[in-house]
Amino acid sequence: MKNTLKKISAFVMALTLLSSGTSITKLVAPQLADTSITVYAAANATDYYNHHSPTASDCLQRGSKNDKVKWMQCALNRLGYNAGTVDGDFGPTTEKAVKAFQKDNSLTVDGKFGKNSRSTMITLLKNDIYKKVTNKLKNMSPSPSKVGSADYIRICNAVAHEARSNQITKTNKAKVVEVIMNRLAFGGFGSNIKAVLINGFSGAKGYVDLGKYSSEVNDNVKAAVNYYFSNRSKFKNGYLFFTGDGQQNHFRMNYYD
Repeated sequence: MKNTLKKISAFVMALTLLSSGTSITKLVAPQLADTSITVYAAANATDYYNHHSPTASDCLQRGSKNDKVKWMQCALNRLGYNAGTVDGDFGPTTEKAVKAFQKDNSLTVDGKFGKNSRSTMITLLKNDIYKKVTNKLKNMSPSPSKVGSADYIRICNAVAHEARSNQITKTNKAKVVEVIMNRLAFGGFGSNIKAVLINGFSGAKGYVDLGKYSSEVNDNVKAAVNYYFSNRSKFKNGYLFFTGDGQQNHFRMNYYD
């Protein structure tokens, strides 16, 4: 009886919302907030983005054992400091790597990973991805600063699919391009733009091989894509993921941030 009443109540609410012009989709948006790009779960646990990052108030040190230590170990390994096996156990090998990292970056060499070490680490990770994107673009044709025409169309289609709302700003749309290019350069998400989109964006199979702009691509979308490639120095955020609610996208470096 209770279940029947619940169903009737839900049906009446839906009819009321429809009659008032309220979109039911907006009601469920928070539950569906993860845009298609975040649905892709990274399988490689040795990449820092697949772990919880330390907060500014955290202090990781010898004896710490948690997922944040795994993030730190992954980041150290990626930047060339041998933190050993990514096991979440802050042992002597990890401590040695932290001290080497601190020494190279003029930080207090105490083997403790606090807010200053964290801040420096994040900056270096962002710069690392930015440099990799720059190198990728140098090897792409026909231009060293932009992707080829086929990939340009694919990117426009992706931005239109993920951020087509006119309420989403040009910069916010351009950050979708940043995520695509960062994933391409980072490795593990796909060896080319088409693969990156298919692996990480639901609905991508419907537009990656169109060979033309989808009906959702407008001048605002193209302007945002061009803005990214013309102003790449403004996009050193290291973003690999984002969530959205249809009105705004929220970007992050790590899956769990």
